[in-house]
Amino acid sequence: MFSHGVLRLSLRGVLLLALVAGCATSGDAPDMRGGANSGAIDVGNGPKGGNGNTDSGDGHDGGETCGNPEVHVIGVYEARGDHSGGSHPTGNAVVHVERTGPQVLVLSSYEPVNWKVTAVPNANIQYILALGYHAQSVEAPQGVQVKVLDYETQGVFAGCAYEYPDDDPHSGCETPQLLEEVKRLTGQEVSSFHGCYQGTSFTLHADLSADSSCPAGSGGGYNLSGYVSQVCSAGDGDGNGGGEACGNPEVHVLGVYEARGDHSGGSHPTGNAVVHVERTGPQVLVLSSYEPVNWKVSAVPGANIQYILALGYHAQRVEAPQGVEVKVLDYETRGSYAGCAYEYPDDDPHRGCETPQLLEEVKRLTGQEVSSFHGCYQATSFTLHGDLSAGSSCPAAPGGDYNLSGYVSQVCSASLIAR
Repeated sequence: MFSHGVLRLSLRGVLLLALVAGCATSGDAPDMRGGANSGAIDVGNGPKGGNGNTDSGDGHDGGETCGNPEVHVIGVYEARGDHSGGSHPTGNAVVHVERTGPQVLVLSSYEPVNWKVTAVPNANIQYILALGYHAQSVEAPQGVQVKVLDYETQGVFAGCAYEYPDDDPHSGCETPQLLEEVKRLTGQEVSSFHGCYQGTSFTLHADLSADSSCPAGSGGGYNLSGYVSQVCSAGDGDGNGGGEACGNPEVHVLGVYEARGDHSGGSHPTGNAVVHVERTGPQVLVLSSYEPVNWKVSAVPGANIQYILALGYHAQRVEAPQGVEVKVLDYETRGSYAGCAYEYPDDDPHRGCETPQLLEEVKRLTGQEVSSFHGCYQATSFTLHGDLSAGSSCPAAPGGDYNLSGYVSQVCSASLIAR
């Protein structure tokens, strides 16, 4: 199950969106670099659809959140065909997103297009990026941020694309180049691409297939074509985990030393702990205990738990929601001990359960940064709320390790509504 130290169920390493100021460049020739500064774009100050909002963990967002989003690209050359010489009238195209979960939507056209985007509930479009040579505009769902990079109005030409594979590598709209530029601008691998030469409507389905108005004319550029990345193909976007899916998940860790206190000498009876997850979106749940625990996990609809990783010294067991894969790494039954942790910050770095070491090991095993940690010395229940706060049965005894403690990563905190 492991390859080069990373759990195979995990996704690519976390690539946090780099915030780079400014995207427009000057000059007479189109700038294919996407701006004077390299790296991912900053969507922090762009316009939003509707009145704007922030992420409360409920699947509605307006910018960066923890965990890395999927990236879906829709591309055309034009939305209307009456262009000639210096005349470039604006076409109209509608895009409907049925895919749920955190995602970035990228819209591309060489000719000017006004894009109107709609989406189902829980289609967590973190932002929309519109790319083109001529002017692009976007009517976005309420609260969704928009960033436009076109040469006509911004002096930036990131490229264009409308077919996959690219049958004509010298057409001026080169799919490989655009997808590479999207990867650079978003900081993410592209999850899916769909396009055709002329289109006025697209529907991105939950399984990442697509319908469109693309005519059935001759040539690949006129028919709808595209691809879904191999990683994405393993998941269907229905909120039910079962291994790897596209986009990088959040990673949430719950830790205890024990779930019952009657251990002595060679006696280590198994405790029971229940965990309820209210956080929605793609995530990995990591459960840690030194003493043996049987964990029973439940979750709200839309809590896309891709897998559960149980770590401990003594035997760990997990009763998981239907379809969620479980991996157990404990020393008693597997000969593997990743460590244990139950307090943050770690007040005693020499007691044997060291929080920094466990979190570093979780990062290595999952390939992701840890999004949140909550724990205490002894507990039998945890609830991970939608805003990443937590409730628990941890007693209010003196000492930091007996009380519930923890943290939420800075990236996650920036997108949460204060309680």
